Amino acid sequence: MGIRREEEMEMSEDDSEESPCKRLRSELNGVCDPPSLKEENDSLRWQLDAYRNEVELLRNEHTPAHTHTHTHSAEAQIQLLQQNMLSMQQQLLVLQEKLSSKEAELQEAREERREERSSLQGEVRTLSSYIYIYITVTA
Repeated sequence: MGIRREEEMEMSEDDSEESPCKRLRSELNGVCDPPSLKEENDSLRWQLDAYRNEVELLRNEHTPAHTHTHTHSAEAQIQLLQQNMLSMQQQLLVLQEKLSSKEAELQEAREERREERSSLQGEVRTLSSYIYIYITVTA
């Protein structure tokens, strides 16, 4: 397996040739145009990223603890989500109790309003009868 990886890592014939910018520099005595520099920079950056990815893959292949850590982190996430759900359920219960309390207060307020309205209607009737009596007596 190590031999196969080394063969993959070897550069192809095209990669081993000088980059266009290096050739251009030698032709122009050290002066290189910006587009060529940008192309060379991009090419080197892609190669570096590819090497980094390869190293990361090799590390992950040779580290059995990685799978254990991943499983452990998944279990930890599940436990955290369960705790969050329990907390949300408790909050829901508290909010439901508050809602019931507010509904009871609203019902009491409606009942008081009905009683006050009834009382006011009684007072209006009494005043109406006094006014009627007053008008009939004074007339």
